Amino acid sequence: MEKERETNIDRYNATFPTILRSLEECHPVDGRTTTHKALAAAVGVRPQTISLYASGETQPTADSLLKIAQYFGVSVDYLLTGVSAENKAANETLGLSEEAIQFLKRAK
Repeated sequence: MEKERETNIDRYNATFPTILRSLEECHPVDGRTTTHKALAAAVGVRPQTISLYASGETQPTADSLLKIAQYFGVSVDYLLTGVSAENKAANETLGLSEEAIQFLKRAK
């Protein structure tokens, strides 16, 4: 039972579910909260499916992943790794997070 609980925690804290929950809390474009229902409508799945994605219990198909990325205006790379492909070099060289890189770009 303990091992199963650790696995559930690991899945919950995996990169994709963590980033998805973060994006739902604050949409990168308008700063609003996104509900499972609104995201599900945009992706073409049920709200329960979005809930399963956010908890790490299941993974989206490639098509759904692309629609999620488009909805939030981020790259699929960012959803899967936490760093977009265009910022990978800055992340590796300087160790900056995606958010820090975006902040510096806006400040420039």
